[in-house]
Amino acid sequence: MKRRATGLLLAAVVVYVVARSLEGDSTGWGYVRATAEAAMVGGLADWFAVTALFRHPLRLPIPHTAIIPKRKDAIGNALGEFVQSNFMSGEVVSARVEAARPAQRVGGWLSKPEAATSLATQLGAALTGISEVLDDEQVQSAIDEVIIDRLSRLDAANGLATAIEAVTDGRHHDVLVDALSRVTLDYLIHNQDTLRTLVSDESPWWVPSVLDDAVFRRLHEAAYNVVSAIRYERDHPARQALDRQLASLVTRLRTDDVLRRKVATAVGNVLEHPDVREVSATIGRELKRFVVTEMNNPQSPARSRVETALVEFGQRILTDPSLEASVDAWLTRAAVHISDQLRPEVVELISSTVERWDPQDTSLRLEQQIGRDLQFIRINGTLVGGLAGLAIHTVGHTLL
Repeated sequence: MKRRATGLLLAAVVVYVVARSLEGDSTGWGYVRATAEAAMVGGLADWFAVTALFRHPLRLPIPHTAIIPKRKDAIGNALGEFVQSNFMSGEVVSARVEAARPAQRVGGWLSKPEAATSLATQLGAALTGISEVLDDEQVQSAIDEVIIDRLSRLDAANGLATAIEAVTDGRHHDVLVDALSRVTLDYLIHNQDTLRTLVSDESPWWVPSVLDDAVFRRLHEAAYNVVSAIRYERDHPARQALDRQLASLVTRLRTDDVLRRKVATAVGNVLEHPDVREVSATIGRELKRFVVTEMNNPQSPARSRVETALVEFGQRILTDPSLEASVDAWLTRAAVHISDQLRPEVVELISSTVERWDPQDTSLRLEQQIGRDLQFIRINGTLVGGLAGLAIHTVGHTLL
């Protein structure tokens, strides 16, 4: 295409020379000469403009030429900023993801058993790779940080107070009182001989056994009646006293600094106990074993449950509009978040890549990519210049 543009310019030169030599007093050759002259001017001007983008025209160091080699780094920065602003903005990414309706695609793919099997296989392989990289101490440390360390930072006293409130508000502690009173009644009924022996052992030697029996019967009957009343009377004073004590404990757990420190210390001692640490180590080992043996065995029950859950999740996405909307919203937020995180990196990648390019090589690459279209500018400049020259000459000849 460059040859065509140059050839057209040379043709205009030839026509101009011929028309100039034959013009004389002929009006017709004057029109030809004016057209060719303007075509040369237009063609040369556009040749200069196009060439100045990539190199110095005629190798002359004319100011503001060889723009691309000189401004390569600035162009790279501008290109990176352009991509960041126009292709990776939150609005653009969000609109693109929402238009794609990714939840429908994910649901349609997951609802196929073979897709769920493939995903479970890839998940098992990925988890196995992670488990091989992490040793047992690292896994235990992660579990300690996620569970034990977070528990140690909780307000144990306030949490205990909240738990007691939940129990008392729902009268769930009545179940415990019922159970304790029932067990106590059963013990009183079925262990009278044992209790009688205890009374006899504590009684002085000189007290007659008949009197011991009478005392025991009175004590046993009184105890049975009290426990039975607690068991069957919901408003028994003992139950009310327990309610008051629990309410008082809730208040103290939230206001008594001494008690709060004792609770925090007790919880900390429990969490630091070697047996608790051993539990986290056991969890880590079992988790790694589960990943390696269960997730990589297509016949294992755990692997089957994972695949079934994936299929069911995919089917739910397809049939539950609210879930589909939630998945779409989550994927959109995730895409926007990832885009926001990568935007500076993309700018840096484009800028640094262009910066490493050789200036002349960069100019050559761009010329190869867009040079064909630029040669059309030269051709159009030659043709438009010729037409403009013809029009100007015609107007001038007619009016003057």
